[in-house]
Amino acid sequence: MIRGSLLDSDRFLNLPDNTARVCFLCCLLRADDRGNLEAGLGPLVRMWRDFGVDSTEKAAAIGQTLADQDLVRFYDVAGKRYLHIPRFGQRMRSFKRACPPSPWCEKDDDSEGSPPSCQQVAATRGDSRPEGEVEVELKKKKPSGFITTGGTTTSVPVDKSRKPDGERANAKTGAQIHDWWKTNEGIEAKGRELKYPARRGELHGEYKSRIFDEIKRREQAVVSNGQVNV
Repeated sequence: MIRGSLLDSDRFLNLPDNTARVCFLCCLLRADDRGNLEAGLGPLVRMWRDFGVDSTEKAAAIGQTLADQDLVRFYDVAGKRYLHIPRFGQRMRSFKRACPPSPWCEKDDDSEGSPPSCQQVAATRGDSRPEGEVEVELKKKKPSGFITTGGTTTSVPVDKSRKPDGERANAKTGAQIHDWWKTNEGIEAKGRELKYPARRGELHGEYKSRIFDEIKRREQAVVSNGQVNV
């Protein structure tokens, strides 16, 4: 994700022209999940050709300009050149890496707020399996709120004894919070309070709209039928 804060970055704004800035944006869009990208002169020319960088000399100059601002860092693995984008800042549960890791990847992984790398997960579990197998396991992990039994994933039953958010009392004042429309449980509770049941197969959003319409109808009937508690 390219964030708006990039437009306030001194490193980005210190680039000499918009060609260099567009080339850096191309790097951001093409980098793998750890901010690494193949950066031989040929691949750079092919990536930047549509933006006026049509020779290896121009590509080398742009690359050096980006490196001077510490927007990219070059490294070599097995005779091929790659670049790493420092402060890449991807926040993901698991990573897909298309390029060999850079010397700076481990430091970036350990930065505050970053998820653990596959190697770190394996080390924590005492797992000696290859990184690829650990990564596959992370991707297959089911989200919370679901259980798997006999190969079938089902949702965890809702605790019926738990009051909906719209009916919870404020811990300090004891006052009721009347924002029932914000949660599915609150909508259902409001329907029961009004003795206005949901239709078979009706979505919560549709049910909420009908409840609002019913409340409005009852309020309009107050004049002729007496006060209705909503």
